[in-house]
Amino acid sequence: MYFLNVTRSFFLVVILFFSSLRGEVYYEGTATCRNYSKIDLSWIVQFLPYNPVIIEAGAYCGEQTVYAAKVWPHSRLIVAFEPNPRAFAELQKNIDKAKVSQVRAYNLAIQSYEGTTDLYLCRGPHGKDRLREHESSVLPPINGWPEPRIEVPCTVLDDWCQQNQIDQVDILRLELEGLELEVLKSSPRILKNTKIIIVPSFFRPYRERTVNYFELKAFLTQAHFVPLAHWYERDERGLAVYISQELFDAYFVKCLGLGLGGLLYP
Repeated sequence: MYFLNVTRSFFLVVILFFSSLRGEVYYEGTATCRNYSKIDLSWIVQFLPYNPVIIEAGAYCGEQTVYAAKVWPHSRLIVAFEPNPRAFAELQKNIDKAKVSQVRAYNLAIQSYEGTTDLYLCRGPHGKDRLREHESSVLPPINGWPEPRIEVPCTVLDDWCQQNQIDQVDILRLELEGLELEVLKSSPRILKNTKIIIVPSFFRPYRERTVNYFELKAFLTQAHFVPLAHWYERDERGLAVYISQELFDAYFVKCLGLGLGGLLYP
């Protein structure tokens, strides 16, 4: 396995995630990306056009959304979904303040069905810590924490993209606290036309129906995605970037001549 020192990241959720790690951090993915030591937009830029389409599900207050808009000022569209009404208000405020006209925000949960869903607001073990709200999920808690439950509207990503005439996505970032696999399975059309997927990885159940990373990895591999970079704490959680096989071949095989030999596994 490969031990890495993790430093500050561009994404707020990544900062929060890595600050919670207590053990050694390990890596799988390409040898090229291992040298970056963290997931951030500065090295993802090289794989994408100057005007990408970006979709974020679980955008929270929008720090990552605004940063992406500044990294890609000519992006065709950045879509930010956030189901938590309080966080959505902050998201909209941050978008307006940054004056990023290519960003569209929606107060919706991404689910495997259309309609409404319960959202469990994570506020820590005593129910008073709003700094933990980025860990909110439509999946019920199993740790006994008192999480207020609210009903929010939800949609299927495939259906929403079809209704809004989006037929390809350059970056799909899912921060759904365990629901990522269900969402991907429910949206096969847009999955086929996605270049890069950013997802958290879970190695133990944090909530009911939390999908283990190895099941998620098997699904993405079968869907022709390759692990570009993945940093994680053993038996806990991590953050992974997957790249389509087509884009991997074009960049690593045809341009760099590395092939699958350029991948590192723990």
